[in-house]
Amino acid sequence: MTIRRKAVWPSWIPEIIVRPRIGRVQILILDELKQPLPNLRVNVVLTNRTILNGLTDHNGELDLEIDPSQILRYVVANDEAGRVRVIDSDTTAGTAVSLSNNLIPEGNAPGFRVGGLSTAVGRNEVEATYSLVNGAGDGDNRFFQIEGGLLVFSNNADHEIQSTYNVRVRSSHAGGSSEASFVVEVIDDRSEDADGDGITELDEEEIHGTSDNKSDSDGDGLEDGVEISLADLGFNPTLDDSIRIASLEASTGVFTRKSIIEAGSNDIIIQKQENGNFKLQFQLQEFDDVSRRWLDLGVRHEWIYKGAEDKHFFRIKIRE
Repeated sequence: MTIRRKAVWPSWIPEIIVRPRIGRVQILILDELKQPLPNLRVNVVLTNRTILNGLTDHNGELDLEIDPSQILRYVVANDEAGRVRVIDSDTTAGTAVSLSNNLIPEGNAPGFRVGGLSTAVGRNEVEATYSLVNGAGDGDNRFFQIEGGLLVFSNNADHEIQSTYNVRVRSSHAGGSSEASFVVEVIDDRSEDADGDGITELDEEEIHGTSDNKSDSDGDGLEDGVEISLADLGFNPTLDDSIRIASLEASTGVFTRKSIIEAGSNDIIIQKQENGNFKLQFQLQEFDDVSRRWLDLGVRHEWIYKGAEDKHFFRIKIRE
């Protein structure tokens, strides 16, 4: 009876399983019974001809920090038995999976066709079927579908919520299968008012220096659009104007936070009184920087208009 003291490989070629990850690759070596093969040397040949190597652990695994797209081939060796197995990666096989377009205009509803998928082996394009698969770069697969070779976006495109998506695709063709991951970008629509403050994103960023995703950039309780319309009163949408608001409220008894927001440069609505007249009283005032108060300028004026019997509201148009 012969007793073997050293492990030898089975008669068949061992199985090499490659699991690409983001920025690294995991290699698993199994025997014919699907059992892990530990302490095997693995050489990884890169596109620049550099070689990385290591030994499989007790689980038959080796984890290397390297971009999988930079790998040409894997060489697994059993030094004691003198056995070697070599497999090429998709890079060396010359198989490329491509996406014709990776841009989505902001505002597009679900169902937008991003681009067409194609596969080339060497210089020749081959027929293939495509599917979404797990692996490196699959983080946003749930937002996509594949329809007849087209990558279809199944979400609402909003640049402020998410500007890029990562999707991983498998191409199955006559020569086998290949996988590739793509980054799909959402084109920012700068003409929109994403935060609802009455100012476009372009104007916020290029003119006013305010936030395009926060309606109250300085956090003082007034939206950017309101502060810009009240610039003549000294308001600034990039500075906290809480003290100025409090001063106005204290000195006039008229300007409350709510009334400032509602007034702005809007029109004034006058309702008919019980006697049938439309009456407006106004006093011109100026703000005194020393006393920090509003002071009367001139005399109070009163305007009365006798409206038609069937009219109940008039509007005074304020022009800047």
